[in-house]
Amino acid sequence: MDAAAAPGPLHRVDAAVIGDDPFWAAVRRRHPDVDLVLLPRRAGGATSDCLDRGRDELRAVVEAWRWIAPLLVERGAADRTAGWRGSGSGHRFVIETAVRGIDRVARTDLLRALAVGADRAGWRLAAGERRGLPVLRALQQEQRLHLRVEAGPGATVLRLRGAPLRLGAADRAVLEQEGSSWE
Repeated sequence: MDAAAAPGPLHRVDAAVIGDDPFWAAVRRRHPDVDLVLLPRRAGGATSDCLDRGRDELRAVVEAWRWIAPLLVERGAADRTAGWRGSGSGHRFVIETAVRGIDRVARTDLLRALAVGADRAGWRLAAGERRGLPVLRALQQEQRLHLRVEAGPGATVLRLRGAPLRLGAADRAVLEQEGSSWE
């Protein structure tokens, strides 16, 4: 069927819209021969999580970061990156940083301090190892926040991420702008 000639509100989807959405981008890559036609939004039935929910997620990650950051600063954490990243069928707000140049004892002390802080904040903890080096995973269930800290020979890498959300391109652009100046 020729989507351009379709009657009513249906029309061929702009490639930029599909490219910004992880699910539809995957469908497009796997089935380039298929014409995608998305139904318009109905009043009261958005296809994207609302902007307020995204702001709540951003706020939750930033609040968690506030108890983590002082532990990293005293150990010489490198610059952090923060932003909305694709995750499955949605996007998450993620903060990442690395602490470089600390020895084995200092890495262990950092993981221990982060575990104590997460435990005091009510997070579920899971300790493990990867390639013989310690890994700390923590989950804050109420807000579905995830913390992962991997001690490595060159750096200890920390990643804090919020819950995944289905965000449209316009909402994500607004949240990207707001998230870039969260401090």
